[in-house]
Amino acid sequence: MTRQDWAIGDNIHFQPELFAQLLDIVAQVGNDSEVTGPKSIVNVEALSQFKLKRFLESQSQNVELQYHIGRLTLSYGETGFTLNFFANGTDGTLSVPAMTSIFRDQKFAPNWFRRSSPGTIDLIGTSAGQVFIANPVLPGANAPNGTYIIDQDFAGA
Repeated sequence: MTRQDWAIGDNIHFQPELFAQLLDIVAQVGNDSEVTGPKSIVNVEALSQFKLKRFLESQSQNVELQYHIGRLTLSYGETGFTLNFFANGTDGTLSVPAMTSIFRDQKFAPNWFRRSSPGTIDLIGTSAGQVFIANPVLPGANAPNGTYIIDQDFAGA
């Protein structure tokens, strides 16, 4: 989520600009917290808006964009993983300070605890599905003229 698409930038290193975009969206639609303040909890809507923004950026800048079902599934899977495995185990929420510590600083935040129960692929899939449904992007690819063409199996969806 905080790396550029390989075709339009650096897909290896943390991108502060992308993270700032995510934080801006959380500041608009995130949940409130008594501990970390208003609009400081990452939620499905924030991640959904961010994923849509990232897709539209890649679609417009990468004429060879391929966003078929495998890539789409992994792309949304990272949101489900983030919501479920980076959330603080004490309350099940992912705060902006905790996400900043994990994403930018690459360490767990102070007073962050892992989940009390094992996570599963089903748990990730359920959250990823919620993020996807909020602002769906169907699988497809750019045509040579840059027009996004939905994969035939999903064209009627």
